[in-house]
Amino acid sequence: NLQVRGDGLFASLWGGGVVQDHNSATDADSDIALALLFAGRHFGDSSYHAAALRVLAGMWQHDVTSINGMNVVAAGNWAATQQSPGPVINPSYFAPYAYRVFAREDNTHPWASLVDSSYTLLDRCTAATLDGTTSAGLPPNWCAISRSTGQVVSFPQISGADNYGYDAFRVMWRVAVDAIWNGEQRAHDYLSRHDFLRTRWNAAQRLDPVYGHDGKVVSGYDDPTIYGGDIGNFLVADPSSAAQMKQRLLSSFTAGTPAHFGDASNYFEQNWVWFGLALAGGALPDLDGG
Repeated sequence: NLQVRGDGLFASLWGGGVVQDHNSATDADSDIALALLFAGRHFGDSSYHAAALRVLAGMWQHDVTSINGMNVVAAGNWAATQQSPGPVINPSYFAPYAYRVFAREDNTHPWASLVDSSYTLLDRCTAATLDGTTSAGLPPNWCAISRSTGQVVSFPQISGADNYGYDAFRVMWRVAVDAIWNGEQRAHDYLSRHDFLRTRWNAAQRLDPVYGHDGKVVSGYDDPTIYGGDIGNFLVADPSSAAQMKQRLLSSFTAGTPAHFGDASNYFEQNWVWFGLALAGGALPDLDGG
């Protein structure tokens, strides 16, 4: 239903029984490709592997761009072609652990270069002054890269782009996966260096779901969803606090029909609480065997 673009990639939005937005979203493309590669290896079925390679070819053609000789994972086909201010990136889409798997399974594209650029740009986005606001050490939901200078700048066309919110919290989980699967030192360094979330947690035993780039609270309420991603920072940099956060996630569970975490009708919440618990519980191994 979503692989309708003709290039192997997936439409990013479905509603009312039809595709609402044919543009790709790179995080979805990479997650789907990784799942297909895992399925091919786990079930010994080459058709899954072939399907994954088709997605990977489409990603390299449409989701990846080049800035001053550096291969960059843009946020989607629409984002790779932005001229002003430049290609749009969503730091929470970077999945260096997946690019390592892609490199093992697809030798026709330089996937390893995306591991390097992801960490380079993650550091730049996190440290950047965005729209005049200095950073508290939090990655933004969205940003852009100037084609002329290579500098990270704001992308004001999206509301709340500079905030650390319901996109950016996933950065911590994705970086933690690379640390846990691959022992990546840059992942350990990034999570250990940026202690804003740990400081807030240790002070109040809770986190807010949306902070400004400067660390000021934008939305102040308790939501288990964000703990599912934020726990990645703690698993690597503060395991004892990670254990506390795991208990917070478990406390959001309700047995029933259906069993659920938090708000039973919130699909996003169900997935991210599970992702956090699965990572914390060692239930997400690299099924490609790297």
